[in-house]
Amino acid sequence: MTAAVIQLEDGWNSVRKDGIDRIEYFLNTGELPSDVAAGQQNAEKQKLFPHERYMDLYTKIYNMCTQRAPNNWSEQLYVRYGEAMTAYVQTRVLPALRGKNDHALMVEVAKRWANHKIYVRWMERFFTYLDRYYVKLQSTDTLHNKGFLVFQNTVFEQVKVEVRGAVLNSIDEERAGNMIDVELIKGIVNMYQELGLGNLNVYQQDFEDHFLPATAEHFSRKASGWLSEDSFPDYLKKAEEALDQEEARVNNYLHRATLPKLKHVVIKAIVQQPQKQLLEKETGVAYLLDNDKREDLQRMHKIFGLVDGGLNPIAASFKDYVTKAAEKVVSERVEALKTATKQDQSTDTAFVQAMLDLHDRFKSIVNESFSQDSLFQKSLKEAFETALNKDMGKFNFAQLMCTFCDRHLKKGGERLSDDHIEALLGKIVELFSFLTDKDMFAEIYRNQLSKRLLSESSASDDMEKSMIQKLKMKCGAQFTSKL
Repeated sequence: MTAAVIQLEDGWNSVRKDGIDRIEYFLNTGELPSDVAAGQQNAEKQKLFPHERYMDLYTKIYNMCTQRAPNNWSEQLYVRYGEAMTAYVQTRVLPALRGKNDHALMVEVAKRWANHKIYVRWMERFFTYLDRYYVKLQSTDTLHNKGFLVFQNTVFEQVKVEVRGAVLNSIDEERAGNMIDVELIKGIVNMYQELGLGNLNVYQQDFEDHFLPATAEHFSRKASGWLSEDSFPDYLKKAEEALDQEEARVNNYLHRATLPKLKHVVIKAIVQQPQKQLLEKETGVAYLLDNDKREDLQRMHKIFGLVDGGLNPIAASFKDYVTKAAEKVVSERVEALKTATKQDQSTDTAFVQAMLDLHDRFKSIVNESFSQDSLFQKSLKEAFETALNKDMGKFNFAQLMCTFCDRHLKKGGERLSDDHIEALLGKIVELFSFLTDKDMFAEIYRNQLSKRLLSESSASDDMEKSMIQKLKMKCGAQFTSKL
């Protein structure tokens, strides 16, 4: 027996009454139909239809889509699927949004979007046959995408400017230190992403492209105030805190793709643009080095390292500072030699020790505060090369270093432990590497070594070998072959 043909209007009226009206009643009231189990709390899993009623609807739509032409209603049902949703959002959703602003608007939009997803999910179930056959044959939007586009075109386009303004206002409130509804903002941001149907176009065009310029403007104002009110170290602390807070903001409710763009605009506003004024502050690089502010120096290196080329002027300032500090020690030595005896001039170990201590200090700053950055290692090297190769009168630094070594390597010299002498020799070789006239050092050192060995005055053969090995590693076997 042939099944009776279902006419379009008859079939649609049945679907409308038994299916769509039931969904819309739940969305309007939040009340579950009496013929399904009560006590369901999770809207995403709520059961709106008994199994039999659901199967009747599914079967009816299936039959309407598989009848022979001209009674195959696939195209008409696909159209009416969209029309039903459009009519609902026009008559129920848009009026609920009118007159609302800021937080109240976001709350209503989030609620209506959650409802719409429930609507789409149930409609997809009834009209599954369209997705499986009609949509594929016609290469048109899936039921899911079509349902989301209804909301985007009919609702979102009407309120997107106001919603974006409300989100941006909330973010400003949070930046000012006030509490905001993070979950609500996260819900709105998720809506942007979901409306993109698999890409971030909506999120980027309708939120991110406005959020980033607003952020840049906000932090430009902040930077201006910090520059006039705060010291260099305090400014850096605020900059670091701002960057951490913006990263947390992305983690809390924005899309992770925003993070590099957000960091870029914040860094540009609070570091790159005011960099010149920052470094000119009295409490700048020289102040931090004068007062050995290791933590602040580390923060400075970290923050300016975020700017392309941002560390170059700091490295230049560091080099200038170290050069002046080392040259000051040299100048004081030259001045003292004017009244010193010839013996004192040639055996001035205090000067060499002062240079070792100075190099130790700045080397530890490079290691601890500047993360062994090669740029700052180069600055340190060039600063000491400038200072140690200056004219110091009759006895240059190469001679004084050799005498310093001689006093520590021969019997009767400085009484230090082997470990202490080993460390001291390592530091001497580091300073030696800054000399331009290394051959003079080698010549003097060889003569003094010969005297220690011939007179058997060397305190330790192991220490003598260790020093030669250190020089060999620094300058090669050819340099130490005669030693």
